[in-house]
Formats: sequence, C-alpha cells, structure tokens
Amino acid sequence: MTKLVLALLFLLAGCRAGPEPVAEAGGVDPVPLVPQVAGVRHALANQFWASTDDGSPPGSALVFLEDGTLLLHSCWEVYRLARWEMVSDSALRWDEDGREIRGDVIAVADRDLVLRLHLTSGSEEQRFRRAEVPFVCPELPR
Repeated sequence: MTKLVLALLFLLAGCRAGPEPVAEAGGVDPVPLVPQVAGVRHALANQFWASTDDGSPPGSALVFLEDGTLLLHSCWEVYRLARWEMVSDSALRWDEDGREIRGDVIAVADRDLVLRLHLTSGSEEQRFRRAEVPFVCPELPR
C-alpha cells in the first residue's frame, strides 16, 4: 500500500496545469491574447500591478479585487478605493473622483498587464508588471 501511495504521489508531482509558454527569440515571453471576460477578470484580480511607465509617480499601482473594488496606489499619494467592472470581453471601467474611467485590456499575462485608457485628453497606453513580494516604495527625493 505504501508503495502504491508513493508511486501515485510521484506521478502526480509530474502533472501540470498546462504547457509552459514558449519564449520568443531574445528570451522574451510572448504575451497571450486577452481571454474571455471571466478569464480577464480572473487574470486581473488580486494582483498588485506596479506601473512600469517612466512618467508615472514612483510606486504607482493598481489592485483589482474580485469583489469589484479597485485600489489605486502611489508612493506619492494616499491610496484610493473605487468600484470597477468588466463591461465586455476586454473593456473595463472604474469611477475615479466622480469621473468614469474607461479602458481596454490590450494584454494580460502572468506577469504583465497593458491597458489603453480612454481619457478626456485622449487614449493613453499604460503598462504594469506584477509586483514581486516583498515590495517597498522606492526612496523619494527630498
């Protein structure tokens, strides 16, 4: 019986949820197409998405919670909570200071997120990377 249990555990240890994505030339992981609404919501939710854009304040981040709460964070400002929702397969919206922010999820993967926000000043693409733990705000200039 012990041998059977050990053999079963050994076999299960080799099982995986799916194949690893194949890296493109240059060692860059491919960014998958955006999955359907439930998949996009699941891929966005419960992750600390740190901005990788040069123009963003240090420590800018978004956290889309599954309950529809959005945490907007920056090391310069106090955090803010807002409501968010998926409105189509790849479109989302949230309320920020009484203004509705609409955007499209261009790409979402295990580590990377690309949003195109439709702002009053025009469309703006924003890039994020899933933050590694521990994460500490960068030192701010004094």
